[in-house]
Amino acid sequence: MTFSIVFGGGGCRTFWGMGVLDSLGWPPPTEWAGASAGSAMCLIASTGRTDTSLQRFVEATRLNRKNIYPINAVLPWRKVFPHEAIYRAVLAHALDGPGWESLRQASPVHTFLAYVRPGEPVARSVLGAVRSYQRRSKQNILHGESTLPRGIETETVTLQTLQSPQRVVDTVISSSATWPVTGLPRVAGCTYIDSAAVDGLPVRALSPSARRGKILIFLSTPVDPAKLPSNPNRMYLAPEVEPAISMWDYASPEKVLETFERGQREGRRWSKRILDFIG
Repeated sequence: MTFSIVFGGGGCRTFWGMGVLDSLGWPPPTEWAGASAGSAMCLIASTGRTDTSLQRFVEATRLNRKNIYPINAVLPWRKVFPHEAIYRAVLAHALDGPGWESLRQASPVHTFLAYVRPGEPVARSVLGAVRSYQRRSKQNILHGESTLPRGIETETVTLQTLQSPQRVVDTVISSSATWPVTGLPRVAGCTYIDSAAVDGLPVRALSPSARRGKILIFLSTPVDPAKLPSNPNRMYLAPEVEPAISMWDYASPEKVLETFERGQREGRRWSKRILDFIG
């Protein structure tokens, strides 16, 4: 059985897809690819630490009272938004102990990244990427365009090529960068932005051979089946209803669990259809 999995972005809503995967219990895919929070889910699933990572995130959200702390704006040693610290801690937990070795032994995990080229105006380039994303959304275009917004470049990093857990965490955070909730990482003059704004379902991040094979593509919001792209080698999986959690809600542990458990239920119902597709 050879197939690949592509995990789209969507913040906390990607826990729905993790629930689907958890319900099926297959052998691992040939390759993984993800954008934004989808890259985090690929990382966690590839290490086999879905349960402990979910538990860690739920515990963190129980301790976090709200999603924004305005008073911290006058306290430079504290953050207005708690998200990045929690996000980093959960990713580090997934790679702690046996997690790092599990990742190194796993199928290739490709993280899709987008950045503003050195010398280009960051604000204008980000605004152009956001407008392009909004236009695609209105037209029900799920995949990013081959022509990139002005000033934007993309790259794919295979996590197993990185030399430390810290670099893996930094790469996933760079794929998910959403100002002001997180920072916009800057490396060698390149300013990284949320890669889902450029391509939320990055099939392009897979190897050429994997792109020719069977691909399961996980969305994080409902889509009318009639509006899904037609490709016999691709199966698009989307929630039947809007997930209970919003993208950057890091203060609602019950909604996180509800979203994950709904994915489990829908995955169990769809298991035969999905396995028939994979062959």
